Amino acid sequence: RVPFRRIVPLPEIIAEAFDVGVASKKVKSAYAQLTAQCGNEFHILLDADPDAIAEASHPLVGEAIRRIRAGRVHIEPGYDGVFGTVRIFSDADRHQFVSTQRALF
Repeated sequence: RVPFRRIVPLPEIIAEAFDVGVASKKVKSAYAQLTAQCGNEFHILLDADPDAIAEASHPLVGEAIRRIRAGRVHIEPGYDGVFGTVRIFSDADRHQFVSTQRALF
């Protein structure tokens, strides 16, 4: 059997990390910044250091790359013309990395 690696497109990873749509300005801006600092998309997805990715973009993007490389993603397959979905973070995971509570004072 020929070895293979599963990858998720970088814009989808960034969108999942920021919890926004793939076509948003935030994703496009982060994608452009990340590829300018770390190299092309395949290098980022397969070889780049996740810590360098986190520094160039956001800590959640670096963590998402780690999880995808380790195969720790939830894949819900598609059916009858409905696309499947790939989830990298649960709501609990997201709260672990980003505090949503604001300071009172």
